[in-house]
Amino acid sequence: MNLSVILSLFSLLFMSNLANATETPKPIKPTSTIEETAEIIFIRRTGFSGSAINFKAFIEEDLVCRINNNRYSRHVVQAGEYKCSAQIYGKKRNENRDQVSIEIKPGEKKYIMVNMHYGFLYNEISAVEISEESALNLLSKKMKLDPKY
Repeated sequence: MNLSVILSLFSLLFMSNLANATETPKPIKPTSTIEETAEIIFIRRTGFSGSAINFKAFIEEDLVCRINNNRYSRHVVQAGEYKCSAQIYGKKRNENRDQVSIEIKPGEKKYIMVNMHYGFLYNEISAVEISEESALNLLSKKMKLDPKY
């Protein structure tokens, strides 16, 4: 009897920790009207190497998505200036990571490509703004919307 009670409590504790581990995304800025909003789209296509690890994408200091290989993620923001970055580890943006600065106007879409650069001792992750033509070409190749966020 005591063993079954202990196992029940252990499984209940484990399940409650699992439920608390999921995060809800924070809004970047409150949106007031559709005319003032714009879209930032993160695209990841890194090939086979590193495909098992999801990359974390940040707009300013906020973690906005965990993006898998051959996926993209859309984020509605207010028009303005933003700094975007990507990294593999951590829920907070690493201050040493390179950032791409973008200025986005109402109704506009900006595309950010998340790249992996292979090095001798370690791999580097970067975020780069790409043209709409290049982005649409990548998105037409059976990429899927990442459902994580």
